[in-house]
Amino acid sequence: MSPTEKPSQHGHGQPIRIGRRFLAVPPGYDQPLDPALTPIRLESGKVFGSGAHPTTQLCLAALERHLRPGAALLDLGAGTGILAIAAAKLGAAEVLALDTDAEAVRVARANCAANGVAGQVSVEK
Repeated sequence: MSPTEKPSQHGHGQPIRIGRRFLAVPPGYDQPLDPALTPIRLESGKVFGSGAHPTTQLCLAALERHLRPGAALLDLGAGTGILAIAAAKLGAAEVLALDTDAEAVRVARANCAANGVAGQVSVEK
């Protein structure tokens, strides 16, 4: 890890490929990314949803297979908002992301803004 890289739940501060077309990118990562993949920039902190967990990867694979553009989606237990962000980037017209943890709501809102999907994703407690 370079001196400017911040550690994250991504292991060594490296992006993680998730699904067929996404790349979970940790904060502070500024190296060139594969242009064929869609980045999801995530600040996770203590909140679940870095992209490394198999359940997140399986849910994302299901979204890639089944989500139709223009659909509405509900993300229960949104954590970092990774699945809500991916749904928006896959063309969901609106996404409601819910979590009972106030820190998760704060982090998910920030991640939605950082990924340019805050207009499509509502994050609530």
